[in-house]
Amino acid sequence: MALKNRDNSLKFLRIKEGLFYVGKDLETPYEELEGQIVGLRYKNEEYEGIPQRKLIITLADGEDHYQLGLNVEHSNYSSFVSFLANVDVTKSLTLHPKSEKLNKDGKDVTRNALLVSQNGTFAKSYFTKDNKHGLPEWNIVKVGSKKVTDKSEYTDFLEKFVMEKFASKLEQPLSKTEVSRQTIDDTDELEPVEKNKTQLPWD
Repeated sequence: MALKNRDNSLKFLRIKEGLFYVGKDLETPYEELEGQIVGLRYKNEEYEGIPQRKLIITLADGEDHYQLGLNVEHSNYSSFVSFLANVDVTKSLTLHPKSEKLNKDGKDVTRNALLVSQNGTFAKSYFTKDNKHGLPEWNIVKVGSKKVTDKSEYTDFLEKFVMEKFASKLEQPLSKTEVSRQTIDDTDELEPVEKNKTQLPWD
């Protein structure tokens, strides 16, 4: 029996402008990521002094393991959860980041999503305009003289949904336990918010 070292290190991914990148290497983009999700957990981080909560996705393809962090405030996250609900998470799937620039009401808007396909077919959204499945709207609250968007009820609902729907199906159960391993930031910018209207990334 030959002795050999196996590289079990994780490859950290980030999404930028609708493409995957490994670590800080922005020279080699990838259009999709295929494998089986073996772990999902939530983690609190801080980026440039601003606290963030992320869903950490661990995906395996043979001996290769990849990890991607999605900010719960970003549409990449909410679209991923919506599509994931309509696939079999115990089997191989493919992730497809997408980014498109739109003009809404005279403003340039970037709409981001993380699509999911399985067996060559793209998953449909679970949360839709016609059937939100209980997904709450964003709240507009007044802080001083300014109106700001409060997504806490929205993100809490999605986190509970992920915990309850996928926990028992994964090799590594979901956990809120914080870990020391650093995760590459999802650097896509937040989309402008249209006041008094719930904006879903699949609208």
